[in-house]
Amino acid sequence: MNGIEKSNRRVEMSAALSDAVYDYEKAYTGVIKGDPEKVTKDVLNDAGIHKDSYKIVDTMYDPDSGVAAIAVKDTMTGETYIAYAGTNMSADGHKDPIVDLAIALNDTLYLKEKNKPALDFYDRVEASGHYISTTTGHSYGEFQAGRTAMERQVPS
Repeated sequence: MNGIEKSNRRVEMSAALSDAVYDYEKAYTGVIKGDPEKVTKDVLNDAGIHKDSYKIVDTMYDPDSGVAAIAVKDTMTGETYIAYAGTNMSADGHKDPIVDLAIALNDTLYLKEKNKPALDFYDRVEASGHYISTTTGHSYGEFQAGRTAMERQVPS
């Protein structure tokens, strides 16, 4: 796989994972029925990502902060991507909108505290031996991905 193909693959996987992590969070919190990992795989399959081209290596949901994330190893590139769920009121209720407001108000200390579960997840995945090349997400999830990428020096 050349550099352009690898870059295109990162974009394809990032987009699909940004959607899949929302349904993972909804399944984890019971908003939609089903095993969270199977629900995630169904979303990736619907996006055209072949089931043999990736492996879900870790997942997390922090009930205190509402942060949800999945880590997926791309078997075509050998890279691992982390996707964070964005604002998801059906799964978290008021937790995500409160953080959205803190982002708007630029409450840096509060935001640093709320980003801790995202950083801890990144560190856990990296410590298990995975090369993380990309962090991604939509909305609040992209905030988590961007802040994590900035602190851990990886692309977002």
